[in-house]
Amino acid sequence: MPPPRHVLTILAVRDLRLASRFYDRAFGWTKSVNETVYVEYELPGGQRVGLYDRVAFGRNTGRVPAAITEGELAPAELYLHVDQPEAAMRSLADAGARLLSGLEPRAWGDEAAYFADPDGNVIVVARELSSVRAAGASSAKREPPVEWDPDRYLRFEAERAAPFEETCQLVRPRAGMRVADLGCGAGDLTSRLAARLPDSEVLGLDSSPAMIERASRLAGPRLRFERRDLQTLEGRWDLVFAHASLQWVDDHPALLARLRDHLAPGGQLAAQIPANHGHFTHTALAELAGQPPFGEALASWVRVPPVLRPSEYAELLFRLGFESISVRLVVYPHVLKDADAVVEWMRGTGMLPYLERLPESLREPFIDGYREVLRARWPEKPVFFGFDRILLAGTRPVV
Repeated sequence: MPPPRHVLTILAVRDLRLASRFYDRAFGWTKSVNETVYVEYELPGGQRVGLYDRVAFGRNTGRVPAAITEGELAPAELYLHVDQPEAAMRSLADAGARLLSGLEPRAWGDEAAYFADPDGNVIVVARELSSVRAAGASSAKREPPVEWDPDRYLRFEAERAAPFEETCQLVRPRAGMRVADLGCGAGDLTSRLAARLPDSEVLGLDSSPAMIERASRLAGPRLRFERRDLQTLEGRWDLVFAHASLQWVDDHPALLARLRDHLAPGGQLAAQIPANHGHFTHTALAELAGQPPFGEALASWVRVPPVLRPSEYAELLFRLGFESISVRLVVYPHVLKDADAVVEWMRGTGMLPYLERLPESLREPFIDGYREVLRARWPEKPVFFGFDRILLAGTRPVV
């Protein structure tokens, strides 16, 4: 056949007004058609994307496209090469897109991030890795690696223990439970969890070699530790416990669905999820990461957190069939010695994704720059460091 003059991609949508508002906000493309049942955008370069009311779409095909269940994905993907995927990611997140997978090097030579629009259509924003390397900033280059530091993390053990205790209170103990602790860290809190659950077998999982090496010292007949990514969990468990670990995994609707499937009938999910990404400590990190020379080295990368709102978690647990649902937002009023102590806290957690993407020569300057920003924000001593955390729990039905 002769080659087409142009290609028009059309997506069938449930609610055209909602879908067009989303795409307006996410991309700001020019509308070339704006009808009651159809909207069309013209992209730079002459490409076009259309949004078609699914019922009206069905009049042309003789069959209405199947509606996608909320949280599922449609068999359609928009793959967009952009100059600044980080900026596109922020726009997508602001528009309400669901993050599926963060910006990472892909096997085909692109650095790409995956989102889902309100209809479950997959949107990919990508950049060729060759262009990143040409700018001297390959996101794939992460040598030497930045490792989790158990000693630094445990400096604030008392502050982190408070939300752990409250999460434990969501658990209904019974004898002989099979328990998986996802992201067990240095193992201290996993050991305390095991002590609360008589005659139970507890497995702690963590991907950090340093953390597992420290945790292994606490292992016993009914407590063991394995170096493994929490997403590789296998089998059925009476309790899946996660204390400050799920925030590192993208696409929480899909994640919680997988965790539900790993629960035995009557099994419990209990998790504490840091939700402090709107705090100055995090916004200052993102702002600093965009300034020279860090912005060039990171190719404008910033971390987009996958954490949902408490009401969204409650609805998600309900849709996944959980019973005895509990979701609440708690602000923990930490008081730290000074701004430098806040920097040390962030070096143990939230700063790590930035440090691991920076060349070694820029890591200390980045830490020093961040310290200056926080000292300017909090010149007083001590510093009030309010920390938002979401505590959630649910039980898989017996039948």
